[in-house]
Amino acid sequence: MQCPRNVTLGFALALFATTAVFAAPPRQPGATHAFAQNLVNQLHSAHPEFSEIGISAVIPGEGCYGLASTDKTDIGEKCESDDVVPLHTGRASIGTEGKNLDISLPLHDASGNVVGVVGIETAPGGNRAATISNVRAAVRKIEQQIPSKSTLIS
Repeated sequence: MQCPRNVTLGFALALFATTAVFAAPPRQPGATHAFAQNLVNQLHSAHPEFSEIGISAVIPGEGCYGLASTDKTDIGEKCESDDVVPLHTGRASIGTEGKNLDISLPLHDASGNVVGVVGIETAPGGNRAATISNVRAAVRKIEQQIPSKSTLIS
């Protein structure tokens, strides 16, 4: 016995709708986390010498992703290895990106808990140690504004 065409089509549409409801939504690469993006914007405004700034964090049940950045293509991307190191060790990861320093630091909330990572790319200037110290001081200023990890990732 053959089903009428409209019954088969209706079944297919119902199956598709059911699958769409239960499928996980795709990660939105351009979707920003407003609080984190505001921190990036503040930091970049205060320190235009930082050529790139990004904030990443572990989103429960999803993994580590870029939350906010001066490079919009980094938002929603999985964390790079230099971002994961500060999350696990609490220590800076300092490398080079061309002629620039690529500095990833653990990002703390106002209570001192590690809530993410901030990555900053900047020219090394005349004194590498002074440049790193300047980056650390700039990050400490924005950390004071972070009440909790949930606020950062919202």
